[in-house]
This record gives sequence, C-alpha cells and structure tokens, in this order.
Amino acid sequence: FQPPTNRLPDPSNVADPEAVGIPVVANGGLASFEDVARCLHETGADAAMSSEAVLENPAFFCGNRDSNGEYVDQNRLTREYLELAEKHPGAGTAAGQWPPYVNDHVFKFLYAGLQDHPDLKLRVNDARSFAEMRAVLDDLVERGWQQPCFHQESYKRHRSWYFRYRMPEACELDGVPRPEEVRIDLATAPSDAPAGREAPGRRSGKQKRAR
Repeated sequence: FQPPTNRLPDPSNVADPEAVGIPVVANGGLASFEDVARCLHETGADAAMSSEAVLENPAFFCGNRDSNGEYVDQNRLTREYLELAEKHPGAGTAAGQWPPYVNDHVFKFLYAGLQDHPDLKLRVNDARSFAEMRAVLDDLVERGWQQPCFHQESYKRHRSWYFRYRMPEACELDGVPRPEEVRIDLATAPSDAPAGREAPGRRSGKQKRAR
C-alpha cells in the first residue's frame, strides 16, 4: 500500500476493508503520529504501520511521551536503547560479540547531530563497545546538538534522518533555506566524481562508513 512518492498512502491504492473482508494495513509516508490519524481517516484502513520513521524515532507511536507524560527526546531514546541492547543482545549474537546493528541504530537516532560533528560520526561507525557509544552520546549532548524535536511545535523535518531524501520539501515545510548545492572544480576533481556534487575523499575499499 506504499505509493511510489513516499507520501501518505493514496486512498485509491488502499483496498476497501469491507470489500476484501480482512483487516487492511496502510503503509508509507508516515513521518509523525499525526500522519497516522490522517492516514486512517483518509484511507479507511484498519491500521497503519511505519518502518523508517520508527527506526529513527522508536517513540513514534506514543507521540514521544512516556507513561508519565514526560517528553522523550533523542538523547533519552539512545540511552535507553543502549541499556536494552546491552542487556538483551539479539538472537545469534555470541557472548562477548559486538552486535553490529547497534551502530546502525545509533546513527539513525543521532543523525542530525552526527552530520554536524563528523568526528563523532566516525566514532559511532568505529565503536565496538557500549562504553564507546555512551561516550559519543555524552560528547554530543555536551556540544548541544540541535534535535529534530519530534511531536513538538519546534519540530524540524530538515533535521530528521527520515527526510534525508526529501530535504527540499522538508526545508520548505520548516520555512528554512534549502542547502546550497556544492560545486567542485572539475579540473582537480577525481575522474569518477559526478559534476555538481562534492568529490568524496578516497577511501580504502575495506573501510566501512555509516550511511
């Protein structure tokens, strides 16, 4: 039921629950819990699911509020995630083995801050212990990084990993200037660098970087 434009599911693409006789779940383009309510209203689906938005913001379906009504930001999400991941390693993770999925999850939680601080982005990529991950988070918090602020009036879509491929739209919705296109000197750029984009540094083929 996910439309190719990755926006809210088009009602024409969602099966009529009464016609099919089974529960219908809508999916695609849900960036906030408010989108879920609008999706259910417009499509008539029985439920809605999320994938990428929840990867960045696991508190998506509670509107970033805990059972006491306290706001849950990305710093708290990351700390609680690390506690749970350390206590309950995934199936197939041997004792003493570092679960590599932790690097990917933390990268998504802290995406905007890591874009602003490349040194911390490298440390997240290279971390192989929970102590190292917590140290990165502590440093990012100390630097006062600007969070996306999900489900708040100060919500910043352009600071969200979810909108990384929709940045012009996010900037327009947030009322901020679009990032300027970076030009390169074709005379000095590597032969395989695409025109109109920054030439990447040359890296070893074995070196893995956070995406």
